[in-house]
Amino acid sequence: MHHGGLLPRELLLLALSFTLIAPATVAAQQQSSPQCDCFLTSDPTGNKPTFFTHHYFIDFRNASGPFPAPPNITAADTSGTEALTSSYFTTPTWSSFWSINNATGLYNFSSSSHTPQVASAGNVFIASGDGDNDGDDDSSSRNNGTFLALRTSRNRAFQSVAELTSRETDMQHLSVRARLRVLASNDSAGQQSVVETGAVFGLFTYQSDTQESDLEILTDDDSSTVHCSNQPDYDAKKDRPVEGASSEVAMPDGVKWTAWNTQRLDWLDGVSRWWVEGVNVLNKTVNVPKKPSAVVLNLWSDGGDWSGNMTVGRQARVGIEWIEVAYNVSRDSGRGSCKVGCWIDGDQVKDVGAPVLAFNSTMEGAAASRRVVASDLLAGLVGVVLLFSLL
Repeated sequence: MHHGGLLPRELLLLALSFTLIAPATVAAQQQSSPQCDCFLTSDPTGNKPTFFTHHYFIDFRNASGPFPAPPNITAADTSGTEALTSSYFTTPTWSSFWSINNATGLYNFSSSSHTPQVASAGNVFIASGDGDNDGDDDSSSRNNGTFLALRTSRNRAFQSVAELTSRETDMQHLSVRARLRVLASNDSAGQQSVVETGAVFGLFTYQSDTQESDLEILTDDDSSTVHCSNQPDYDAKKDRPVEGASSEVAMPDGVKWTAWNTQRLDWLDGVSRWWVEGVNVLNKTVNVPKKPSAVVLNLWSDGGDWSGNMTVGRQARVGIEWIEVAYNVSRDSGRGSCKVGCWIDGDQVKDVGAPVLAFNSTMEGAAASRRVVASDLLAGLVGVVLLFSLL
């Protein structure tokens, strides 16, 4: 089993003999996922690179339309039975990795919930433009300006919510990142469009309520604030928060979640790390999940203390331009080799989602040349090999 994305001893030793290619060279040698045996995430804070065996990327910025927004879900007795909003969600790129949750009845997350919820496929759709109704298209897309939209809306009797879950539930450590923004609400009355309060957007790993690493955006908060936590973050027996398990974090450099921004969560062995726009904003070692998990994205409200109460008839939406996940799988503990390693981020990656060659042990003369031109990667590998040599 892989822990924290670290390769087994024999692969790490083999990696030291690889010809490492300088970033200036690899810029012209972009590798698509099928050509890479393993995937590396960089860490500008000085931590060693992390290795993963699987990579997934989906880009919503160039979808072909039109994609009219589906009507709000208004009937509790049929909510959760809606069909997919687009054939896009039947394509292999989507359906091989994601499942859209459809609930067929009302449910509550906790005893503190005041408004029951229903998850519906009708709240997951492809949209175009920037979604803020200000007349300006400030989408970061260089293509068609399309994006994945999640929606939650408040009815008198229930809250209609959106949720995606990865089909792979056996992930054992991962790095997930998404480019997203909280969108302003449509206002049919013609008033100024604003972000609706009373909603929570979540990007998190999940196995159970006590095996979970969260990134959450609360629309009741200031738009420069996010919440990062490992679960459980509350001790019910002592009736108090678990110290060090949850934090409210101010995003760096004036970043606001009402504008397009990249959020990243790394769940590793013994530590969870959170990043905003490439800046490491928080690390936690308390209650780090240990069990194989799935990745979940959702947008919800339950009228409780955490989400706040959404006004009846209102809705909140989140737009997502792309999602990228690098991960290990528990059942793959003896999987293959790592002869071709690829970066998925860092200065050497020019296009998101297009991994770039880091090393290739199959290259002719690689064993003889032993050129070391990526000192940061080598230093990380040496440290890990020394650690394994002591085990």
